[in-house]
Amino acid sequence: MQLETFTNSDTRLKALQALQAKLTSDLVHAARGLSAERRRPAHPMAGAVAAQLDDLNLLSAGFEIHFEHRSHPDGLHIDSESEPIAFDESGIDVAEFLISPNIGQPLRPLAEIASEGERSRVLLALKVVLAKVDETPTLIFDEIDVGVGSRTGSLVGQKLSALSSAHQVLCVTHLAPVAAFADTHFVVAKSSVGDTSLVRVGPVKGRQAIEELAAMSGASTTAGQRVARDLVSAANGWKDSHSSS
Repeated sequence: MQLETFTNSDTRLKALQALQAKLTSDLVHAARGLSAERRRPAHPMAGAVAAQLDDLNLLSAGFEIHFEHRSHPDGLHIDSESEPIAFDESGIDVAEFLISPNIGQPLRPLAEIASEGERSRVLLALKVVLAKVDETPTLIFDEIDVGVGSRTGSLVGQKLSALSSAHQVLCVTHLAPVAAFADTHFVVAKSSVGDTSLVRVGPVKGRQAIEELAAMSGASTTAGQRVARDLVSAANGWKDSHSSS
């Protein structure tokens, strides 16, 4: 058996080389196809995200999805003229979100220049745009309104409410205009007993919910509760007007 292996080693080597060539060709074909499928919807998706950002008070913000390839000595030769390209299980593309928050500013990487509030709104805009194809049943937003002021808070609340038509949405927020759009409110309270910390979560509704919204606004007064009622009334009015759309 060993003699046969040594005798036919050249034949086996050629067979393995042929198999390697075929697998490489199949891999290049798959990588090209995946790259094309990924790039095709990128431009309309970026336009849709920009439109959502406009709704979220990032007026006229520019947004694009940029793709590039990175060379690697052990990568794939996509064509005869290019250097070998790095690849992994996700393909050959390296994608990056670019944003121009203000008119006249060039597009730059979101991860480098965006504030916390801008990042929060981009994340929410992406979730809204992808809501119809996202099969995740429950979406959890932990302080999606970080860096967002009260004026934009109601806009964030509207987007979250719209998302709830196709998903269960759980949102942790400290902003009353956002919380006003919730269908169900829970209060999270932390306390300590001796050396132990306790966290309690309980539902609130009716007058209790109004009092909590007023407290979130920093005004636990009659006037503050009146403002909280106005927030809830406005939120309910928006939800009623959009329930059939």
